[in-house]
Amino acid sequence: MISFQPTEEELLTQSLLRSLAVEIVRPAAFAADRDGAMSQTVLTQIWETGPVEALLTPAADPDPRSRVLSCIIYEELGWGDTATALAVAATMGFVQAIIDYGSVAQKESLRQSFAGSRVRPGVVLVQEAGFGFDIARMATRVERAGDGYRLEGAKSFVPFGGHCPQMLVVARSGEGLDAFIVPVTAKGVEIAEAKGTLGLKSLQFADVTFRSVLLPSSARLGENVRADIHTLLASARVAISSILTGLARAVFDHITPYTQDRVAHGSALAKKQSVAFRLADMFIDIPSMRWLCWQAAAALAKGRRASREARLAQLHCADRAVWIADEGVDAPPATDPDVHLSPPQHGENGEQEPAELGHAAIITHRVEKMIFCSFVKISGETK
Repeated sequence: MISFQPTEEELLTQSLLRSLAVEIVRPAAFAADRDGAMSQTVLTQIWETGPVEALLTPAADPDPRSRVLSCIIYEELGWGDTATALAVAATMGFVQAIIDYGSVAQKESLRQSFAGSRVRPGVVLVQEAGFGFDIARMATRVERAGDGYRLEGAKSFVPFGGHCPQMLVVARSGEGLDAFIVPVTAKGVEIAEAKGTLGLKSLQFADVTFRSVLLPSSARLGENVRADIHTLLASARVAISSILTGLARAVFDHITPYTQDRVAHGSALAKKQSVAFRLADMFIDIPSMRWLCWQAAAALAKGRRASREARLAQLHCADRAVWIADEGVDAPPATDPDVHLSPPQHGENGEQEPAELGHAAIITHRVEKMIFCSFVKISGETK
């Protein structure tokens, strides 16, 4: 019998991460964003649930639903806090790329590096400076230099830029897009603090410049077999779309109790036609976002490039997430003296906010984060 319901393993993972989001992630998120540093305790507890270890464990018969399970992980963490979700997604994306496309030696080195319970960040560098950045016109270049390669260019908004021992850098070569494993200590790698972001400060974004960085041939992802970078990018889009789904769900969960409890002109706000219709649209939009993410993830699990599915998920999730956050501002009046919603009160990244900030300020910060995540982190071509 065909079932579209999550498996028992997926439901257990979902329940575990939702509990972590409520009990651990949200309480620590506001302080992390304020202080500009991610809580290592929170990351360690998420790490111990095994999302990275599961990717590293060789499987004779890989589970085709593992990609969908990753979507569930990202959504639940995004529901708790965007910055924490992006931190986990950055490392999982780095590991997944090498497991999928790395050579035997690269995979073995990765397993040795990530063995144990210590949190070890990783990141895939794609984004370049400029709001109109397009992957099809990537400026970062790599060219042959003797038996190795020479890397030139710059990347922006790199999470944990100065704290990742290795980075997977996507660059344009004579054959198209390629990826290279670059040690952060390599000669010619320059790391500078980013100019500033709308929230997500705990990710400690950095700008990374590569000035004639010489790399051995073994640094190329896959070495002699060129990696499929478009599939790698599709995986990234699915991950961030899943995080946006969780963030949109958090907005809906945040404003629904208020509109149900707040009485205006003799009835609850949720019973007013204009408010009820907006809540109904959100209720419909959020599952549609999730299904598009799962559809793209399923296509990736079947070995397809899935660029089209991932791009559709990205566009829909970005559009609906921003709309849901924007409607969250309008749900209660900004000047309503009775707005004292119980925690968690979500701010810039979905973190717990001091109650005195007020509902409108809280949700407006969320809108800024939606725009940042949607149009800066995952802009690019559709092919």
